[in-house]
Amino acid sequence: MRVHRLVTFLIVVLTGLLLVMCNATSMAKGPTTLTLTTFGYSAEQLEGYQNVIVAFEKKFPNIKIQTINVPSVPNYREKLLTMFASGSPPDVMMMSDDGFREFASKGLFMDLDSWLANESTFKKSDFFESTFQAFEYNGKTYGIPRRANNMVMFYNQTMFDRAGIAYPSEEWTWDDFLAAAKKLSGGQGPNRTYGVVFETFWIRAFPWIWQAGGSLLSDDYTKVVVDSRETIDAIQFLQDLIFKHEVAPPLSVTGDLGTLEMFQTGRVGMVPTGAWKIPNYRTVKDFTWDVAHLPKKVTKASPIYSSAYCIAKGSKNPEEAWEFVKYMSSEDAQIVDAAVPTALPTLKSVAFSPTWLEPDKMPKNRRIFLDALEYGRVMPLIERWNEMGAIVQREFDLLWAGVKNAEEVAKTLKVELQNIVE
Repeated sequence: MRVHRLVTFLIVVLTGLLLVMCNATSMAKGPTTLTLTTFGYSAEQLEGYQNVIVAFEKKFPNIKIQTINVPSVPNYREKLLTMFASGSPPDVMMMSDDGFREFASKGLFMDLDSWLANESTFKKSDFFESTFQAFEYNGKTYGIPRRANNMVMFYNQTMFDRAGIAYPSEEWTWDDFLAAAKKLSGGQGPNRTYGVVFETFWIRAFPWIWQAGGSLLSDDYTKVVVDSRETIDAIQFLQDLIFKHEVAPPLSVTGDLGTLEMFQTGRVGMVPTGAWKIPNYRTVKDFTWDVAHLPKKVTKASPIYSSAYCIAKGSKNPEEAWEFVKYMSSEDAQIVDAAVPTALPTLKSVAFSPTWLEPDKMPKNRRIFLDALEYGRVMPLIERWNEMGAIVQREFDLLWAGVKNAEEVAKTLKVELQNIVE
């Protein structure tokens, strides 16, 4: 009996000591510190972003965030590669769609599907489905989209009214677009007006190529199909806007005035671009403007540009990292971003809220950005994306200058891009 009591006593004492030791260890360890990397923020933008992080730390006082911001976007890739190579990767990193696949192919990100499966109030269905596409690799999800962008058609309503042209409809076509562009073009010298102006950056051609039923690469990214009839016709259509139909300004004009800035002068009727231009165009006082869907040829298409939060596969704090990613993708965080009109929220509840739609401000039909997400497409984000971009941009520059036509450009790209995808 005495032995039994002694054993019981010892168990109680040892249990108490164990609890004390655990508490002491926990106190010694203190809060968990997560390393977060971001890119492209100015000092002012980072300050606003940090306010969201402070709110997270208040909600989760045992988690602290150490932010490493790389202002130069081109330097961000090298920073991350160096951190992974040194064995000290960030716990959480902000990733752009064009940089994601290179890291995913190296197995550097944590698979998030099992974490999502265990959530009851944080679901993929709460987001626009298309915004996840760029952050899926081999059928698995490796990123939670934080914000997105796409392209729609901005148009000068005042110019349309003066020319007696109906505003673009939801189902307008390339023929409708070209007819409107021709009516909006005219005049001479400094009074010369153009129907449309477009950026010559190579990725801005993707929606037109897709609308025609074409593509640069096959769906599995293993074959170059830039020489398809559909792709060549789309590229030639864009060049013809400048040299054949003369409804888009040549490089000699856009070089002096600025491509997207020409719209603000009132000399251009339409410009296909994204929400990032809304703050600039809201400064316009001399005319009214709105947005419409991009025109279609055989189908509707708009590109999706997005960024996401990814967790390093080797993170020592996966639970805390997941809590942080959830919070930074939540309504509380996205509603802060929504107050700045340069990007689209990825959560439907925030995107359709008055905070982002801003019904009392231009553009009046801002919901079109959200509608376009439903038929949005991800660019062919191969591992050697930057190399592909340099080659395509070089050839497209010759296209926009009138040095080569679409057939010639496609012939060169067919050979050079195949070396990239093989």
